Parts: sequence; C-alpha cells; structure tokens
Amino acid sequence: MFCPNCGEELKEGSRFCTGCGTELARYVIPTAEKARGEAGPKPLSQSMSEDAGLDNAVNNAEDASSGTAEDKSNKRAKRTGVAALLASTVQLAGVNVPAFALAAAGAVAAGVIACVVALGIGAIQPLGEPPAREESEQQRANREAHEALDSVVSEYREIIRSEDPSELLRSWDSEERNNPESKHSHAGSALLNYYHESLSTRDPNLTPDFSAIRYAYVDIDDDGTDELIVCDTLSERSPNTIIAAYDLRSGNVETFLYSILRRRYSLCSDNVIYSSGDGGVYMLVYSFFKLDANGQKTELESFSTNRNNTRGVVEGTHVIAGEVVEETVDPITAGKSTLTGMRAGEIVDEMRKKYPARTDLDWQEL
Repeated sequence: MFCPNCGEELKEGSRFCTGCGTELARYVIPTAEKARGEAGPKPLSQSMSEDAGLDNAVNNAEDASSGTAEDKSNKRAKRTGVAALLASTVQLAGVNVPAFALAAAGAVAAGVIACVVALGIGAIQPLGEPPAREESEQQRANREAHEALDSVVSEYREIIRSEDPSELLRSWDSEERNNPESKHSHAGSALLNYYHESLSTRDPNLTPDFSAIRYAYVDIDDDGTDELIVCDTLSERSPNTIIAAYDLRSGNVETFLYSILRRRYSLCSDNVIYSSGDGGVYMLVYSFFKLDANGQKTELESFSTNRNNTRGVVEGTHVIAGEVVEETVDPITAGKSTLTGMRAGEIVDEMRKKYPARTDLDWQEL
C-alpha cells in the first residue's frame, strides 16, 4: 500500500505513514461496528474538508506515479471538475439540492420528451383537409343522382315560396288548356296533376296547403341509388301520399310515379307502394306492389271492385301473387257508396294492416 499524502510505500495494516506521519485510518472505510456507532451523517463542511484532503492525497500519489506531466494534469482537472459538481448544491424552496441531482433529472426529462415526440410524430395528422377516400362506383352514382334531383327540389321550392302558389298554378293550368303543347317544370306538372280539382273549383275550402309538402331521398327500387319522393303529409288517404317520385335514368331526370285525382300512391313499409284507384261509385282498385331498378312492377296483392247494377251487387276480386284467392259479392245498399260493412271493405282493411305506411323517412321541408 502507499501513503495517499506523500506516496511512501508502506506495510499493509500501517496506521501512520513513516514518511510524512499522516494518519492512514481516516482514509479507510469504517467497519460495520463503527458505522453503527456513528450518531449520524457528518456535517457538509466536515465532509467537504475531508474530501479535499482525500483529493490532495490522490494528487500526491498521482504525482509519484509514472506518466507525463500533461497526462497527470488532465486527469487532475477532470477529477477536480467532477468533484466540484458532486459537492455543489442549489437551493430550491429553502432546501439544498445537489447540483448533480438536478443535472441528472434534466437529462432524464429531456430523454422522456424526445421519446414522446418521436412516438407522436407518426400519430399526428397534418393540419388541413383529411385525405380523400376513393369514391366507389355506387357512391358516385348516388352522388350524381342527388345532384340532379336537387334541381327538382329547387323547382318545388320556387313555386311554394312564390307570392301566391295557387294563382301561379292556375295560370299554368289555363295556359295548358289553351296550348296543350306547353310544358312546365317537373314540379309544376306534378302539382297541377295533384291539386287539379281544388285549383279548378276555386273553392276556399279546397285551397291547397302547400306547407304540408315534404320531400325525402329513399332507395325505393333497392338498386343502391336514391330516388326523390315528394309527398303530401296531410292527405286524408295516407300520411305518405306521393305527389310525384323521380329517378335519374341514363343521365335524365324522369318521373316514374305521380298522383292524380282518382289515383293516389303512397309509400308503405319495406318500400311497398300502395295504389288506390277510384273509377266511380263502387268501382275501386287497391294494389300493393314493388318496383325494380328498371321500373317494372311486381304486384304483391290487389283487390278490385265493380258495381253490377243488373244484379244490384258489388263484386270483388282478391288476388295475391297473381292468383285469385277470394271473390266477393255484396249487396248495394241504397244511398250508400262506401265498402264499410261489406266483405270487400274487410279485405281492404286487412291489406292495409299488412302493409302499414312507412314512418321512418327523414322528411325535409321545402
């Protein structure tokens, strides 16, 4: 072993240096017994003083060792800087905190922030518009249909919001009578057909309530592309009485259903269409059918009546899926013109219960 103060080589276990007389025991780590006997940690000033003595001893030993003067000076400078950092403190909230602890905490915090930033770069989306998704052929067809049919909605809106919609339609009706070749918009023609009676009579009690007109987009024929339906929601016959229905076919807007005075259409559940026709007293046709993408009709169920004046009865025929399932004969009662109380009336009521009016449509105001 060597003296940490002067570098003198000493025997193992020596208590004092034979060269300079330095007590060697203060540089030896105390035994467990001595450690337990200490009252507590040494004061900071004493610890720093002892550390300085130890540093001097190490420097002396280093001077006595081999190596160039420059190498020894560099080692001593590094050791002195580290020692100064370990010994220095910073006061935070009245507490002395070792400077090296603050430096270590800062390094850890910087590392955590760097990791968070690196992980978050991939998750953060750039500001601005989200990337556009590729439009499917079906989505494109539906979008184009809505764009074209929106022009029909605008036609209805222009008429209904005019100063006097009834007078406007009457003028068009008169124009058509004088010139059958005259053409009006999709909306104008449909409204003339639907309100023809009330517009012709000028009866104040029959003045159309245009505020009850609503429209909705719905895929009636189940082809994936919406059709436009314009309805009278206050009709006595059905809450979904169709004024007209439109589709975009081969790039053109076409009317594929429209109601008139003696024939009304309405929309039922499961896209079943209900048609009620009135050909006169006891000459009625009730039909429930569906439409395919080509506009072809598939009749589900129907019931028709005919008045047989010779026999004085009302004859009825009930058809389901193309087959006659029942024929009825009800006597005509004087002064009576409805099917109430007849077997024919019961069949009509049963059919309408089987195909209730659709109530889940998102009707929009005009």
